[in-house]
Amino acid sequence: MKSTGVVKEIKGDKVIISLFKESGCSHCSKCSESSKIASEYIYYNTEDKNITVGDMLTFELEDKMVVKAATVVYILPLIFMIGGYFLAIKLKFSDNIAVGASFLGLLFSFIALYFYDKKIVKKNIGNSVELISIEKRGEDD
Repeated sequence: MKSTGVVKEIKGDKVIISLFKESGCSHCSKCSESSKIASEYIYYNTEDKNITVGDMLTFELEDKMVVKAATVVYILPLIFMIGGYFLAIKLKFSDNIAVGASFLGLLFSFIALYFYDKKIVKKNIGNSVELISIEKRGEDD
C-alpha cells in the first residue's frame, strides 16, 4: 500500500509528515471529505536522507503488514465478543448476563487494540515502511 505526504516538521531524525488521503480510504469517515490530509505520520530518518520541510514523500507499506493489521482489527474483537459470551454461559450465568459479558469482551478487545497500537505498532511499523521517493519542493513554492 502506497501513501504520499508532505513534510510538515523536522526534529532531529524525526520527520513529521501530513499524509494525503488515498483512494483506499475514500469510504472511511474518520476525516472530513473536504480535507485532503488524512493523518500525520512520524518517519525516522535514520539513513540521513536529504529531506527538508515541504518535500513530498512517497512510502510503501508491505502488503503482509496491511493484511495482518486488518486481521487483528476485524477478527480480534469478534473473537473476544464470542469468547465473553461462551465464558459467561460456561460459568452458568443467565443469558442476559452472557450478552453483557459479550459486550464486555468487545470493550476489552478495543482497549487491548488501543494499547497494541500505541505500544507495539507505532514502534514496529517503521521497519515495514520503505521510503520510495522524495520530491523536492520548487524554489518558488
